[in-house]
Amino acid sequence: MNTTRLVAVATVIAVISACSEKAAEPAAQPPVADTATAAPVANDTSALADKPMISTTEQSYKSATVTALNTATRELSFKTDDGAVGTVKVSSALENLGDIKVGDILAAQYETVTTYEVRAGQGVRLDKVESEVIVGSEDGEEPGLVKIDEMQATLLIAAIDREAGNITLKNKDGETELEAVNDMSKLKHVKAGDVLIVTKTETIVADIVPQEALSLQ
Repeated sequence: MNTTRLVAVATVIAVISACSEKAAEPAAQPPVADTATAAPVANDTSALADKPMISTTEQSYKSATVTALNTATRELSFKTDDGAVGTVKVSSALENLGDIKVGDILAAQYETVTTYEVRAGQGVRLDKVESEVIVGSEDGEEPGLVKIDEMQATLLIAAIDREAGNITLKNKDGETELEAVNDMSKLKHVKAGDVLIVTKTETIVADIVPQEALSLQ
């Protein structure tokens, strides 16, 4: 993919991040239904600085050889280095599918960034938002595709059991789930009634390396 295409992808990522930050801000709405169980939120903003935020990043790289391509159905078959085979349907965002040939190498980079942020819960609405952006190469460019999936969920911390080392989370549909916490000391300033904002962004950058280019190496 050329520089112009990569700049477009970077712009898309920036827009998604900006929208996520805006969506995570406390809305000017009534408290969630469970605020009756929440402790009062102090006006001292210094307490907010003690709310934990953790971010993790996972990266991996995979490659496979193109073994078949049906441009009519947009189905691409491949075989990995360890012998695994599969078939995927290529997004219509990739306009120059016909430039891919059997024997080309499909190289894919994967990155998953997950952020966990605790905020005071008063006035925050429980929600879940998902989005998908796909940017593909155009005619005249080297075949390639970027796919970005993002999910952001705002969950109520309904209960904290510090002795057992777990918390109870409630989603916007009222469903609850018990989650184990490895280090309860990180929740020293967290209380029932706060909210946990989970943001997960998965990015896949797939490029095609022509067989002819490999023979020149």
